[in-house]
Amino acid sequence: MRIRRRRPAKGGEGETNHLSQPNIPNIAPVIGVTREEAVSLPLRPVVMDELAVSHLNNAEAE
Repeated sequence: MRIRRRRPAKGGEGETNHLSQPNIPNIAPVIGVTREEAVSLPLRPVVMDELAVSHLNNAEAE
């Protein structure tokens, strides 16, 4: 039986392979929220929950 030896990594022995750094674009998003939106955003989940409960109550009544 013949034993195969592993080949050295590209670049020769003793040299380490480094991973490249990711290329991340410089993005500066502009987010504009009006006063109306700032007031309504926290209330929306409450309104949706109330709507869901009203649908359940309606289905039980039928």
